Amino acid sequence: MTSGRVCRRHLTRGLVAAGLALVLLGGSAATYARWSDQVELPGTTIEAGGLGMSIGNPVVKVSHTDFVPGATSTSQLQRVTTDVTGAPIIQSLMVGDVVSVDTPITITATGNTLSATLTVDPGAPIDGSPLETELLSQGTVQVTSVNGTALTRIAPTSWTVTPAHHGGQYVLTVSFGVRETTNGLPRDTSGSMQNWWGGQLQGAQLSARQLGISLTQNAVTP
Repeated sequence: MTSGRVCRRHLTRGLVAAGLALVLLGGSAATYARWSDQVELPGTTIEAGGLGMSIGNPVVKVSHTDFVPGATSTSQLQRVTTDVTGAPIIQSLMVGDVVSVDTPITITATGNTLSATLTVDPGAPIDGSPLETELLSQGTVQVTSVNGTALTRIAPTSWTVTPAHHGGQYVLTVSFGVRETTNGLPRDTSGSMQNWWGGQLQGAQLSARQLGISLTQNAVTP
C-alpha cells in the first residue's frame, strides 16, 4: 500500500464482519455464609470458625487490536486496553475484542477444619442469540492472588478455600471475547467464506446481567 498514516477504520474493515454493541455487565451479585461465635468454659475458650467474603467495586476493560501510533502499514498493530468502567454500553465491540471484569475480593476463613468452595457464575443464557452464545462459550474465569495464598482450582469456575486463605486479597477476572471466525479457525478465503460471521452479529446486543459469586462451606463428613 502507499505510505502514509492509517486509521482504525481501515483495520475494522479488514478484520471484522460486523460491528457490535454490548450492554455492560452489571455489578457482581454475591452470596456467602458469614458466621462466628465463641463460648467460655472453665479454664478454656471454645471459638467457632468464621467464613465470609468482602467484594470491592468491579473494573471493566475492553482489549482490542489497533494500529501503533504513526503506523504506515496494516501490519503495524498493537493490543490496546481501555477502561470502560461505569459506561452504560460498550459501543461497537468488534470480533477479536475481549471484555474483562476485574472484581477484588477479600476472604475470611477461620476454623481448624474449615473447608469451603468459591464459585463464580458468569451468567446463564437468556435469549440464545448468536452473540450471547459466542460470548458465554468463550468466557473464562481466573482468580489471582494479590496478597495471600493462591487458591486451588477444582473446576473451571470453582476454587477451594481453607483457613490458609484467611485475610487473603484476590482479583477475580471474568473475560468474554468474540472470535475472529465462527469456529475459531483462520478465515476461509476460498470464496465461500463459510466461517465468516457475516451479518449474524451485526447490531446485536447482549442483555445486562450480574456475575454471581458464592462462598459456601463444604459438607462435613462425621
